[in-house]
Amino acid sequence: MFGDPDADYSQALDRHYRGGPPEGWQDSFVSSYATMHASEDWAETFAHYLHIRDALDTAAWCGLAPASATFDRPALGPSAFNTIIDKWLPLSWSLNMVNRSMGHDDLYPFVLPAAVLEKMRFIHTVVDEVAPDFEPAHSRRTV
Repeated sequence: MFGDPDADYSQALDRHYRGGPPEGWQDSFVSSYATMHASEDWAETFAHYLHIRDALDTAAWCGLAPASATFDRPALGPSAFNTIIDKWLPLSWSLNMVNRSMGHDDLYPFVLPAAVLEKMRFIHTVVDEVAPDFEPAHSRRTV
């Protein structure tokens, strides 16, 4: 799914910076850097998963996303990934539109093709397996 983790990292790094990402990388990777090595694909995809979870949590806290988007109601379990993405796509689109209206680049300029969503679904499953009894620390508003 993420490629060969045993591939020589130094060679992969050299190849990436010499030739760039492979043609059509956008169909399978969250970023061009993720194409460099399996470890980077894992790291980049996991980072985006965490960005999405954190952005949804923050947006819910600020009243910009449904309250069910927050970690106060942990979105774990196999079907929860679909819920996360169903909440994320309209939120990221809206945030991008706000940024554009202010003359800025998109806040989240990334496309999530099916192959990337499957990688994120796998990461979600890993998180679910290592944290089945996750009890969130409830944040307090101090503003």
